[in-house]
Amino acid sequence: MDVSGTEALEHVGRILRSRTLGSSDTHRRLLEYLARKSLSGEADQLKEYTIGVEAFGKPESYDPQHDSIVRLQAGRLRQKIAQYYQTEGEADRVLVDLPKGGFKVVFQPRIAQSAAAAAARARRWRLAAALLGTALAVVSAFAIASFRARAVGDAKMWSPELEAFWAPILRSDRPPLVCIGTPLFARLPGSRYFRDGQLNDWSDVEGSELVAAVKKALLTRDPIPWTNFTGVGEATGAFHLATLLARRRTDLSLTTSSRLSWDVLSSHNVIFVGPPKFNRQLKDLLAEADLVVELDGIHNLRPGAGEPAVFPDYRAPSKVDGEIYGLISRLPGLHGRGFIFVFAGNTGPETEAAVQSLTDRQEAAALAKKIRLPSGDLPMYFQILIRVQFKNLVPVKTSYVLHRILK
Repeated sequence: MDVSGTEALEHVGRILRSRTLGSSDTHRRLLEYLARKSLSGEADQLKEYTIGVEAFGKPESYDPQHDSIVRLQAGRLRQKIAQYYQTEGEADRVLVDLPKGGFKVVFQPRIAQSAAAAAARARRWRLAAALLGTALAVVSAFAIASFRARAVGDAKMWSPELEAFWAPILRSDRPPLVCIGTPLFARLPGSRYFRDGQLNDWSDVEGSELVAAVKKALLTRDPIPWTNFTGVGEATGAFHLATLLARRRTDLSLTTSSRLSWDVLSSHNVIFVGPPKFNRQLKDLLAEADLVVELDGIHNLRPGAGEPAVFPDYRAPSKVDGEIYGLISRLPGLHGRGFIFVFAGNTGPETEAAVQSLTDRQEAAALAKKIRLPSGDLPMYFQILIRVQFKNLVPVKTSYVLHRILK
């Protein structure tokens, strides 16, 4: 059975409206452009340069040899399409595909299955989506909804120090957005998930010998990227932020790092919860920072007298106890407009403790005393390093280590 042009466009439209592509204007624009070119018979002649200029708005001076945006986004679009058909599109009658090696979108009828089987698969997907929604979304959405309903500032929760730390958010005309880091998993057919903590970029996962061994042992097809989970520390941190801020900013909203676009980042005051390995946007945003979260701890890029170059994390053999470092940063937003807050570390307890430090009256007062300027004001941009002792993955003691005032 051939697929008509009308059917092809209908199924492309489904993918464009799906949750899988819901956070990516770039992938929606590219898929729609390539699909229409393919249906009109022009795809075989498409070149990277043409796509860059027509689909991505590149200037006529665009050189694909020095700017790989077309190849990069086409590869990611293939992953998104595969993810769609393993989840929302399991019951679709038409398969939309972008084969490797070209830019032509092809349309094929899916092998028929009984209506009962299709309905059952759809029900399984809806149930899985409900169950696999990140803990952070449930916790934080509950907090936001609960405190929006009250929508009244609670003087008992606020103090002069909390006001000073959060003034850029409270007084800004930009809406605040909490962004929770989501670690990268490989989703295998049959709703099985695998994560190697050292792999946080999909290109590394695709070339991983460990992932290949898992595929071989389970006799499965290629995995797809999956970012629908988060840690308890990130979820708890998001809850504390919503508890505090939603009382004063009823326009507070929530997203995950895998859904955050640069357009949204540029128009909001964004509060990142979680390490750069989960919040990939931070790799660029922290480029000028003095303190950086790395896999082994916090790196001190410009050590002062007597300061170490690395503050290493320590975990007891049980892995659930130890001492780790967390980082609190207040930075300028993109192009120097707005503000960005970052609460980060390498696991979960230190992220939770970092958020607690700026949402608890007593802890905020102690930190404000450490970093105040001679004028009595807080610096506009800063980083604060804290040491966190944890038991059974619960932070039990937090102490100030040092801070940096950023220009």
